[in-house]
Amino acid sequence: MSYIVHVLPRSDWQTFERRGKYRPDSLAEAGFIHCSKPGQIVLVADYNHADEDDVVLLLPELRR
Repeated sequence: MSYIVHVLPRSDWQTFERRGKYRPDSLAEAGFIHCSKPGQIVLVADYNHADEDDVVLLLPELRR
């Protein structure tokens, strides 16, 4: 099975838990949610979330 991973700040995850839905800014700005292959996660997290103390990794369910 193939996976993709979405990296987000824990604060965004906590907002999702309260609201029951997750809509990152990139969805409105770019029209999609940024995801990476598992082997890219360290690079992506270091580049995009270097200022975050705590991040969450989501493995979205892929539907074809």
